[in-house]
Amino acid sequence: VWAVSYHGEVVHYDGQSWSTSVTISGHLMTGIYASGPRDVWVAGRDGVIYHYDGAQWAQVDAGTPNSLHEIGGSSSTDVWAVGDGGTIVQLDGQGFTTVDSGVTNDLRGVWGSDPDDLWAVAKYATLRWDGTDWSPLAGAPDELFKVWGSGPDDVWCSTVLREIHHHDPSGTWDATATGQNVYNVWGFGPDDVWFSANDTVYHWDGHHWSFDDTLNGTLYGIWGSGPDDLWVVGTHGSIYHYDGQQWERWLPQPTNSAYWAVWGSGPE
Repeated sequence: VWAVSYHGEVVHYDGQSWSTSVTISGHLMTGIYASGPRDVWVAGRDGVIYHYDGAQWAQVDAGTPNSLHEIGGSSSTDVWAVGDGGTIVQLDGQGFTTVDSGVTNDLRGVWGSDPDDLWAVAKYATLRWDGTDWSPLAGAPDELFKVWGSGPDDVWCSTVLREIHHHDPSGTWDATATGQNVYNVWGFGPDDVWFSANDTVYHWDGHHWSFDDTLNGTLYGIWGSGPDDLWVVGTHGSIYHYDGQQWERWLPQPTNSAYWAVWGSGPE
């Protein structure tokens, strides 16, 4: 499991404790993705992307100078990053190349069910990739922040407008009011979806909403390997783990900075 702080510190959990893997000095990092323990990517401001191959970290050509807000993918060879001005870049061999998005909106989130079906979301722009082109998705809500789905016809989005949005198999969008900004989303199926917010984690079980507001910090990132192994990270060095029964805060944290994202390839 890996997490990245806003000030460029990448930390790793080895099954026992968290420790610093690398600090990318002078860069604000906001996205992380890992397809395995020897394939970890981080992305951030000014088009900066770094890759970890299991032995060392190295900067990779991002194909753009624009700031990147999230990086994700479905495998080690299917990696995408999105960012300012409608920027979308795709892994191509040893570096990234720009793919035309058709928009100039600042893209904040990217997720895909497979290499031929991806989503990218932004304020006033929701795009879908069909394996060849990115196209606007008609009828999408105006301001989406992050995106995750259990499959191509069951997609959830967080917003900073105090709402959660769901795109169901019929193509209908439904909104749920939360009363606070919701920053990220992760899940393990259509009946097990989690959202991170301010001091709070929301959960959808397929029938009812529940929440836990005993956590501390603005919780920007969420990821898990299964229903009994879920992580959230946020401000003031906040790292929390859910074991299927309760949330536990990890102390001490490797940094007091804000963790922006968390990702892994398994429980360790």
